[in-house]
Amino acid sequence: MRSLEAAGIRPADSLVYVIAEPGTDLAELRQGIDAVTDEMPLVAVKDQEEFKADQRAQVNQLLFLVYALLVLAIIIAVLGIVNTLAPSVFEATREIDLLRAVGLSRPQLRRMVRLESIAIAVLGAVLGVGLGVWC
Repeated sequence: MRSLEAAGIRPADSLVYVIAEPGTDLAELRQGIDAVTDEMPLVAVKDQEEFKADQRAQVNQLLFLVYALLVLAIIIAVLGIVNTLAPSVFEATREIDLLRAVGLSRPQLRRMVRLESIAIAVLGAVLGVGLGVWC
């Protein structure tokens, strides 16, 4: 406060609350406050509901920004996954073709793919549970 006064800046209130006495006519009180603040363009007179709506609007604006960033992150993640999996699919297709060319039968190929997927799923589950318990 003293540094503001030393710089020649007068302290000012940013919010002023008016509490009406019980039985006061709120419309008349509002007209009186409006009459006093008419010459002050920076002063906004609001009742409790208008103040709540303003605060809610600010929170909603921030929330929409967070939602937009979340959607953008999801789009980037999906593109990254597609970009990673597409070469793997082409590579797996070539690998299957090569194995079939050297004499692997269809049942053997099915068994190999099944065992490989089970091994990956078990490894992922064990690592996931282990890291989840440890962290």
